[in-house]
Amino acid sequence: MFLVFIYSPLVFSNNMSIEQAKIKADESESNLEAKDLSRLLKAQTKMVNKIMPMCINLTGSQPTMNFVVVVKIEKNGIPNQSWLKGKYPLSLCFEKGMKEELFFIPKKAPFYSSFNYKFKP
Repeated sequence: MFLVFIYSPLVFSNNMSIEQAKIKADESESNLEAKDLSRLLKAQTKMVNKIMPMCINLTGSQPTMNFVVVVKIEKNGIPNQSWLKGKYPLSLCFEKGMKEELFFIPKKAPFYSSFNYKFKP
């Protein structure tokens, strides 16, 4: 007798909402020690300085709308899941870039981190 296992992305998908992910990110970030928070902020700054101009150029749009991106970071320091609130071309590009460019090795994994962009005219 052979057993066949069929992989379905729906079985393994995470149904967490952006709001729930943001709460986890706020908790994760607020529990960091000062030196780890500094490391995270440096990693985020490096990531933003790289991907925001890239996304502006790729999408041809300016960051004129608010958005929030949350990522789940594994113990290897690489985000493997993301959530986005405020979907438009630039924010979608930013979400993809954050998953690819943010590198932060947390002491405890999974670690959730967020980036909140607020447009100020």
